[in-house]
Amino acid sequence: MKTSILSILFAIVFATGCSKDDDNASPTVDNPNKYTYAGNTFAIVDSEYLYADGDTYLFFRGSGTANYVQIIFADHTGSIPTGTFTYNNLRDSPTYHEESNFWSGAVTTDLNPLGYNLSGGTVTILNTPNGNKVTFNVTTNEGTAEGAYEGTIRPR
Repeated sequence: MKTSILSILFAIVFATGCSKDDDNASPTVDNPNKYTYAGNTFAIVDSEYLYADGDTYLFFRGSGTANYVQIIFADHTGSIPTGTFTYNNLRDSPTYHEESNFWSGAVTTDLNPLGYNLSGGTVTILNTPNGNKVTFNVTTNEGTAEGAYEGTIRPR
């Protein structure tokens, strides 16, 4: 009887211990539309753009509730810019060039939905038969977000 009870307790402890480890692991994302940030990989489930106050905003929504990569371009009159762009937060300076710079953005997470402001990086946007192809490698004070998206970027 003691052996049976001990075996059952061992099985319960082992089963709950294994599921806890699995819950904390980053999911494997086979989708090519994904990004990594802070050691986690997120599938990009949607992409949108918004034109407001003279800026064009790109949003790449990751799996989860508040996981986004947001990139802001100055003076693109509502169109999705194409080319390779580097971070330059001095949008009103003569050193800012709308054809080669983006000026702001953030990476938001479920833990910090207000986000971490971008402090550097590069974004490349191309037109393709399937919509747009975007690659980004952007930095915040908390780390680097690196990802790719190919498909339609729809208006928000």
